Amino acid sequence: MKRKLKCVIVDDDPEAHQIILQQLKNSLTGEITHSFYRPSDLVGIISEIDFDAVFLDIVFTNDTLQGFDIASRLIAQNKVVIFISGNNQFIIEACKYVGAIDVVPKPNTKEKLNDALEKAWKVKFSIIESDKKEHELFFVAERKEQISLLLSDILYVKTAIGDHRNKEVILKGGEKFTLMDCTFGNLLQMSSKLVRINTSELVSYDIVNSLFHDTINVKPNVPQGIAKTLTLSKTYRKAFKTNIV
Repeated sequence: MKRKLKCVIVDDDPEAHQIILQQLKNSLTGEITHSFYRPSDLVGIISEIDFDAVFLDIVFTNDTLQGFDIASRLIAQNKVVIFISGNNQFIIEACKYVGAIDVVPKPNTKEKLNDALEKAWKVKFSIIESDKKEHELFFVAERKEQISLLLSDILYVKTAIGDHRNKEVILKGGEKFTLMDCTFGNLLQMSSKLVRINTSELVSYDIVNSLFHDTINVKPNVPQGIAKTLTLSKTYRKAFKTNIV
């Protein structure tokens, strides 16, 4: 049996709390462990409680803080944010730009809440738990021999200039290697943390901060050689959104 997500509700509407609590009552994916009516109440004890995901309203009439104000702080602490919002496409895109993995329109339905929970669970647990191997041997041009690389250390991959069979990779520590005669398909099969974003690049989920249209914004302090923004082509958008958004 898979571990349940520990979820928090932050909404100034008591009815929203009741709806979510009732609809997730028998969920096998997530459970509500805490409820708050103001963002500042959660911020005040955020380091004292254990939780994985947040159902977060956007507008609060009872607080100086709003949903967008605390979203980035929650995400920075590895919490999964699910916004609760009106069904407005602009608002939905804005929420995803901030880094929320989903937006559940009001009024909530059990189906939409469960879909959001499944996405949150995959982001929080599945990607990490599904790696089949931790290390892999690669032939690298720099040493002309096989070396062992930790798959989860690979943050960025691009096709090498001059020979498309080779791939240039950047690791967490900033190290750069050219993998000889290596395909994107093999890399994607080896590590579920990698995702293809266009014909010449792969990125690790670990560096993805947010997505807005075809622009991927990467997290701060990535190693040199990785651009702050990357382009997601239409061809690979569906697979990317299935795993991330």
